[in-house]
Amino acid sequence: MNTTPPKVSVVIPVYNVEPYLAHCLDSILAQTLPEIEIICVDDGSTDGSLTILDEYCRKDSRIRILKHEKNKGLLQARKDGVMQATGEAILFVDSDDHIEPNACEVLYRNMEQTGADIIAFGVIVDGDVGSIRTQLERRYSMHADRLTGREIARSCFIPRTCTHNIWNKFYRAALCKQSYSEIPDQYCTMAEDACAFFILACNATLFVGIEDKLYHYNYGVGVSGSPSTSLARFDRYCDQEGVIQTIQEFLERNGIFQEYIQEFRAIENRLIQYCIDVFFGLKAEEKDAGMNCLVKHWGGQRIADALMRRSGSTPVANTDVVRQFAAGRHGLRCLLNCSRAWLTYKLKRRP
Repeated sequence: MNTTPPKVSVVIPVYNVEPYLAHCLDSILAQTLPEIEIICVDDGSTDGSLTILDEYCRKDSRIRILKHEKNKGLLQARKDGVMQATGEAILFVDSDDHIEPNACEVLYRNMEQTGADIIAFGVIVDGDVGSIRTQLERRYSMHADRLTGREIARSCFIPRTCTHNIWNKFYRAALCKQSYSEIPDQYCTMAEDACAFFILACNATLFVGIEDKLYHYNYGVGVSGSPSTSLARFDRYCDQEGVIQTIQEFLERNGIFQEYIQEFRAIENRLIQYCIDVFFGLKAEEKDAGMNCLVKHWGGQRIADALMRRSGSTPVANTDVVRQFAAGRHGLRCLLNCSRAWLTYKLKRRP
């Protein structure tokens, strides 16, 4: 049994990824830095994922398995992994992705040399993405060279010179434990990265970016490969409102809400706009129920304000939007309940 204290804890949330899991685990076991532990959190998988984990655990004592009897969501799975970690630093790897053999070694060395709390790194996009591969890799690899204090949250959530993805960064374990301990246990399947990284960014003191591409993102699998949105799935998208509540409670509890009000409003507006974007992809017969769903989760005033911002930023789409909603009595009534002001604004611009 390996008794060397781990330098890096690799946390892997696992949920129904049987076709990809072995490749993920093989890439981590092949790390050039041997002093690692691998914490796999099986989040109530119903396929053969747990069987694969058990097989690998018997082969290598560095692997530990945490088992959820029922699915608790990605945010909770990561939190449970963090709280069990014993390494000096933490790397999150999604179980349908994999990493370069030198990833842990390069990241741990950079953390030692710079004293950073967070190190962002480059991403390689795998999968059938055609001509947009370069664009995707640029997006997921986008980061600043060096940020301190409040600059970290501001850079990631206002001008967005950095992404708020969890898996393309390396974290000091103490920062992770502090930050995840401030997130209440909850079932969350949307905007988990935004929730956790907002709190991580507020608690961090030094962020460093490096150019090394160390993470393989399997684009087209999981959320990035999901089919068109159903009404039931849309309701889950709208549940991102719980993420905003978690962030607000963290800021208020620590007495820093006003200090981070701009960053908070930026992520709030972004999540609402994302839900509205998904809403426009619903089938015509689902839009009435979809609007009710938006209002149920976010409140009429928030949705009205977001629709006003949207109409101001995309004036060309105004008439099309009005026709979509005003075509049926139920859609019109739903809009009326949401915001009389918004409806009047739209109808004035009908051709």
